[in-house]
Amino acid sequence: MSRSTEKKAVFFDADGTLCDMEKGVPASTKEALKKLRENGHEAWLCTGRSRAFVSWYLEELPFTGTTMGRPSMSARSPIRGPGPASP
Repeated sequence: MSRSTEKKAVFFDADGTLCDMEKGVPASTKEALKKLRENGHEAWLCTGRSRAFVSWYLEELPFTGTTMGRPSMSARSPIRGPGPASP
């Protein structure tokens, strides 16, 4: 597999990076995440927040999974997806 076709895992912080607390997530960010996933890469949300404090507009983004709660919890599913968390 050449370097340009290797699958990548990309990790995103939410506050001030993907979104603005007052404005939400820009359409350009949504489109970029969609293209990243369509190209076979993983997009992970990383936040120190617990699941209860993840904003609703982040739940709509096409993440592969999440790392949250001071990276003590991660889940390879959508934010509201089923399945146990694994350390």
